[in-house]
Amino acid sequence: MIIKRWMSKDFPKVKPSCTVRECLSKMRLYHTDICVVADDDDKFLGLVNKVSLSQMNLEDPIEEAITFPDFYVRENDSVEEALLMFLENQEPFLPVVDENMKLTGVITLQDFLESMLEVTAMDEPGSKISLLLPDVPGSLKKVVNVLADNNMNILSVITIKEGEGKRRVVIKVDSRNAEDVAKVLEMYEIPYDYVVEEEGF
Repeated sequence: MIIKRWMSKDFPKVKPSCTVRECLSKMRLYHTDICVVADDDDKFLGLVNKVSLSQMNLEDPIEEAITFPDFYVRENDSVEEALLMFLENQEPFLPVVDENMKLTGVITLQDFLESMLEVTAMDEPGSKISLLLPDVPGSLKKVVNVLADNNMNILSVITIKEGEGKRRVVIKVDSRNAEDVAKVLEMYEIPYDYVVEEEGF
């Protein structure tokens, strides 16, 4: 998944000629302590934060308070890469730029959460299966084949390392009847921890 799909285009943006008063007003409007700065052509120039404005006069331009961040992302970067950067940065958002450094948006924690909802197919109705499988190539193949042979479409697959030589696998399928899914797994002697229905939204 690339950032371009998930980034926000409504964010606090100002020009370097903006006054401290105008910048603080923009911050209040967006309930943040940071504004993104871009020129008339939307070229990304950096960030300005509330602390850096505190010693300036209200009618001063913010230009001298602009700093270029260590962290920003490109719109074709992956969401996963951006999330790692976001956690390291601990700012309310990351600026997003194109290949020409033109500011195209920001990505926030809310955007990350929404992308994860889609990755896990929580927004779609179906049944979630949790299994503990050997952490070796091919261990998931039997499960996938059984689901396919019984006309169950896989909506998402997530795997997490759990203990030595084991991997937790959570599969979301489009079947809305958890009991039927459990019966199929039992018929093919596939051990599972639970099967639960999810309504989606």
